[in-house]
Amino acid sequence: MAVYEISMTIEDGPVTFRPDDLDEWLDEMGLEIQGYNENPRQREELQGQPKIAGLYGPFWGAYTHDGEPVIRYEDPQRCRDLSQ
Repeated sequence: MAVYEISMTIEDGPVTFRPDDLDEWLDEMGLEIQGYNENPRQREELQGQPKIAGLYGPFWGAYTHDGEPVIRYEDPQRCRDLSQ
């Protein structure tokens, strides 16, 4: 099982979500899964992870202390901010 981490920029600034239930969170945010990652050049942990409309990712985050992979997503503004 993976831990999902979504970084976004809102009016008050950057915020990071770690939803317990990704599908429920996507519904609440009005976002949709638009396919699944199948890029063989990327890490094994990213294979089969959802692609979310309006967000960049999936990206590799690291492992939690419990050994679960962290799969990250960013909205376009947050991606620009982190890339500078």
